[in-house]
Amino acid sequence: MDPNWLFHPFTYTDFEHRYFEREVLLVKRNDPSYFSDLLSVDDLDHVFALHTVSYPEISLVKEGETIQRSTYVTDQGRLDAARTARLFSQGATMIFNSQQSRIPKLGRLCADLETLFSQRMQTNIYLTPTGAQGFAPHWDTHDVFVLQVTGRKAWTIYGSPVALPLKGHTFDKTVDKVGAVTMEFELEPGDMVYIPRGYMHSAKSSTETSLHITTGLVGHTWSDALLQAVAAAAHDDVSLRKSLPLGWGREGVEVESLVAMFREKVEHLMAHIQAAPPPFEQLATDLRASYGSLVRGILKRTVDATIVSTSTVVKVPAESPWNLHQDGDACFVRAGTRELQLPARVLPILEFLSQHSKGRVSDLPKAIDEAGKLVLVRRLITEGLLECA
Repeated sequence: MDPNWLFHPFTYTDFEHRYFEREVLLVKRNDPSYFSDLLSVDDLDHVFALHTVSYPEISLVKEGETIQRSTYVTDQGRLDAARTARLFSQGATMIFNSQQSRIPKLGRLCADLETLFSQRMQTNIYLTPTGAQGFAPHWDTHDVFVLQVTGRKAWTIYGSPVALPLKGHTFDKTVDKVGAVTMEFELEPGDMVYIPRGYMHSAKSSTETSLHITTGLVGHTWSDALLQAVAAAAHDDVSLRKSLPLGWGREGVEVESLVAMFREKVEHLMAHIQAAPPPFEQLATDLRASYGSLVRGILKRTVDATIVSTSTVVKVPAESPWNLHQDGDACFVRAGTRELQLPARVLPILEFLSQHSKGRVSDLPKAIDEAGKLVLVRRLITEGLLECA
């Protein structure tokens, strides 16, 4: 993915240094087709028609209130398509949750953005009928990119009553009062707005049915990194795995002694953190595990592998860049959660493919003979690490 695609005519650098976690970024494009390849109502009809779709994968809201599920969900938890469509026609917004698991184009979008941002991504889809409002003013605990696909929607931003809330924070409409309006704008097809978490907002469709994708950035915070470091320290230091003293919560227990023990454990923890590598690799591994299994066309690739010849041009999938390393007589190629161990002698071929993205089998480095190249390429294709160009 071009890192500037989402933000054009702004740049990724603009977003990173000025807007991320700081302020709302509104992108007006005058290009109605900009997001048309990502989603259509036909895609939603396909999801809607699946017999396996159940609540809350699809839910309904209207004028700030969640519609009671019994009005459109069967006793078995399945959606009643006719009742759901009727409620939509009466002004209810349909919310399709986490559709990156159903719609391949959205799955690919999330995987690309996760690679770009090194943060977890998810997509919810909002189909809002003419002149309707789904949610009342609220703030989210994750940043969102709103991609307007069709129709128009009027948005209002009210400022940020809670700075960068975490998942544990809860929006409470009785406590979090709507403040002064700070921005008002209309999203047209092809437009995008980025809203940092904690910014209160609301939206209402205009004279057309509105279809938009909300892509949520569920980020790793510094507190996540510290918690990972604490878990690693406890794994290695038995003193940190000991239980709190029996009866520590009873009345009359010496608080001073508990505080002294707590500070002693903090010293153990700090010593471990200073000596151990930072936990970023483990966080990155967890992140890759969340999307690395998304492989397109694996069956077709397996069939293609049977007809590969020395004249075949192969390429590394753009969505699954390689990470290579060598350990003695073995080398390893990893993409997402997939890792393949191979003899170290083929490393020059792997490095060539990784650097050039694609190449003809006959033109690959002569680290092994032609027959060996074919065996290697076919293996990489069936593992989903290569594809025919």
